[in-house]
Amino acid sequence: MQLTQFAMALNESFGIDMPAFSTWLEAFAMLKKCLQDTKQDRKVVFIDEISWFDTTGSDFIGALEWFWNGWAASQSDIFFIACGSATSWITDKLLSDKADYSIAQHARCFFFLLR
Repeated sequence: MQLTQFAMALNESFGIDMPAFSTWLEAFAMLKKCLQDTKQDRKVVFIDEISWFDTTGSDFIGALEWFWNGWAASQSDIFFIACGSATSWITDKLLSDKADYSIAQHARCFFFLLR
């Protein structure tokens, strides 16, 4: 369901016609391509209720890490905003010094914890 919704959001935002993705890595690879192809001066990747995407076996965090640390963090025109009501998930997965991935170490990442 989340991969379908992600494809729908890309379709609407970038005027493309993508079917649902099979993996998060495919989804983030397409997001990367869409961002590379757009001529906007600033680009914002906004993910609301981010913890809902991280289902068992989905490798959402690994794909997000591949996208952000492998490419987007080096692009000065891209900003990443994540929101969610699962504050412990955001803290544990993205903000903590002990988190598996270093997404939160970049100055252009913003996290909003909704309580």
